Amino acid sequence: MKSILFLICWLVVSVAIGQQQPVYTLVSSSIGGTNGSVESSEYKVEFSAGQSMAGEVSSSVYSASSGILQIVVLVTNPSDTTQYRTFKADTSLSKKAVSLAYKYAKINAVKVGSLKVKPNLVTAVSEVFRRYGKKGATFLGIAQEKATAGNFGWIAYSKSADVGKFYTAAHDTNRNFPIDSVRNLTTGKATKKLVKLVKADKKKYNNYFWEQAIAFKLNLLASDTGVTPKGLGALQLDIPVTLAGKELQGKSLVAVSKEIDTVATYWKSKSVDDATDYAELKAVANVLKQINDGFSVPMDSTNYLVDSLAVVKGTTATGGKKNPYAVTLLGVKTASDVGIVRYVPSTKSERLVYGTGEEDIPMAFKLEQNYPNPFNPSTTLSFVLPTSGGQVSHSSLVSLNIYNVLGQEVATLIHNRLMDEGMHEIQFDASKLSSGVYFYRLSSTSVESNETISLVKKMVLMR
Repeated sequence: MKSILFLICWLVVSVAIGQQQPVYTLVSSSIGGTNGSVESSEYKVEFSAGQSMAGEVSSSVYSASSGILQIVVLVTNPSDTTQYRTFKADTSLSKKAVSLAYKYAKINAVKVGSLKVKPNLVTAVSEVFRRYGKKGATFLGIAQEKATAGNFGWIAYSKSADVGKFYTAAHDTNRNFPIDSVRNLTTGKATKKLVKLVKADKKKYNNYFWEQAIAFKLNLLASDTGVTPKGLGALQLDIPVTLAGKELQGKSLVAVSKEIDTVATYWKSKSVDDATDYAELKAVANVLKQINDGFSVPMDSTNYLVDSLAVVKGTTATGGKKNPYAVTLLGVKTASDVGIVRYVPSTKSERLVYGTGEEDIPMAFKLEQNYPNPFNPSTTLSFVLPTSGGQVSHSSLVSLNIYNVLGQEVATLIHNRLMDEGMHEIQFDASKLSSGVYFYRLSSTSVESNETISLVKKMVLMR
């Protein structure tokens, strides 16, 4: 939820006015000259009661003669008022998507249109897929390149109907496994190793961990595309739960998703292979269920919007084509309402990794583009370290360095650190650097083969 906050602040530097009430504090901004304005600056409002809000300056005017700075601030997510929306991991996802169309009637000689049929939840799921494109997305695990696809598995879908096939009935809460094997639906006994892209359906798989993790990823993707309110992935998990020895409490939901994906695909090197580990997967699934269920409500006319123009004629966003799934779901609950997650002011959503592995297959060794970019003053760098072929755990000595345009090293984020295969991310704070173009280089030396690979990408610091 966004709101416009109008503030008139007495500048502390205007000693002649003598106002000593620093109720409001302007941060990361500079004002010079006689009169002027501040643009794209962060603004923090601190109240005497200790409450705070943060946002970005929309516009401002400063008059040196009066010593008054009038600021219009766009405040995003003030004090945890943003409402979110999720899909439950249940049979509602197995329904056929309602395609939207209008019927018309004359009322008092005026042609009036109305929906022939109201949208259902799967209409919104179909809109998520439309926005991601024909390739779809990975819903659990990490997609592999051809060289390693024969050793690892991941779950991906390209349309809502395929997702629905996994939710035709509830999954057994005592069946919790990574993407390791085809298993007997009743006993859970492994029968065949799972590799490559898997389009899981309920007829072949009975897995509670998958059930909740796939719906969880769907909810992050829906928020990422704006089909549901943005920002869900930036919420932080606020209850203790561990996964493969890592504590997930305090991590953003996107970071939690990345940990789940890593364990689901690289289960062998993470030693997730016995009853104790499967019990841990169940505990994680129970937490995901609380998130999936927590922001979910049945569809009614008060909690969704239909883009009628997109349905009837098409818009620029739909490439001029009619869109029968042009629906967005409105938020219904805040993080505080749900309770197991919390809103953190000024936290931006991290980027999801969702490639299917079908066409644009990510490299086994990959350096992602930083997010956000351009940035000010911090950004997230993420990378994937390769596997050894699936038989043993693979580790690499990793270095991650930052350079300016002259090739001078300005920061070292990781130095010769031993790191395991899988997805990793690190925060880079550039508050001490000046605006400009920088390069970040990832170097990885395989402990197994002693082979070194380096990748470089460009980023822009814009103050």
